[in-house]
Amino acid sequence: MTGLSYKSLSALLEIRNPRAISRWEKGFTMPSTSHLLKMSYLFRTQPQQLYSLYYQELVEQMQKRISRMHVKLNIFPYRSMNGK
Repeated sequence: MTGLSYKSLSALLEIRNPRAISRWEKGFTMPSTSHLLKMSYLFRTQPQQLYSLYYQELVEQMQKRISRMHVKLNIFPYRSMNGK
């Protein structure tokens, strides 16, 4: 479903103001989870692909947090609790 106008997409997503889509596209705001999943369906893609740069930033942040947490708690990933 490429080539949709903001007006058409807003009607499909049941959004009153088509400018909301423009704000999402420009990165000023983010769509709700519901709207993100609906767009994922309409455009036949995974939700994280619609915001791939933002998603990658989140992944990197989480990887850093997990890494710090392992060091801080003296635990290591993929290690069983009985030490084997």
